[in-house]
Amino acid sequence: MQLEEVNQRSDMVAHLLSDLSTSGDRNKALLSLRQIKNQIIGNKAKKTCFVKAGAVPLVVALLHQQLQLLRQPRGDEEEASRITEALTQSAAALGSFACGNPIGLGQVIQSGGLEGLATTLSHSEDRRVNEAGMRALKLVYAQQVWLASLPPQIGFGLSGRQCCLCESLHGRIDE
Repeated sequence: MQLEEVNQRSDMVAHLLSDLSTSGDRNKALLSLRQIKNQIIGNKAKKTCFVKAGAVPLVVALLHQQLQLLRQPRGDEEEASRITEALTQSAAALGSFACGNPIGLGQVIQSGGLEGLATTLSHSEDRRVNEAGMRALKLVYAQQVWLASLPPQIGFGLSGRQCCLCESLHGRIDE
């Protein structure tokens, strides 16, 4: 890869993460999240760039923020739709970060992504959110080989109860 391409990729990653993390504009943050998700799905190099740049904790934070908003009364359909879209996009991005990327998987676990994804299963009236959470958890569960090799301080989130959750989801998603 040419130096110019590396710099362009770096600039794009920095720009999208900046829009995701510092934007008071929810529409701008949602657009950045969607672009990040579209960039990383199926592209290991871009996924690694975003993971190394710190995208995973930002996406987890956004997921948790949207889950909090979901618990509050919503004023209009547009706000409900924006929350649903942010939850769906966050779950898809986290599943992709974990899939085939041990560092991304560790960051999803370490930054509280599993708890957020598990919460999407029961805290949304919209089936799309539930399904996106199940797909993401299935992608995490599918990384069992890497889960076993994670250091104990990172792998703490996958003992007993959560592994059982992932195992039960595995069957539901395949149906």
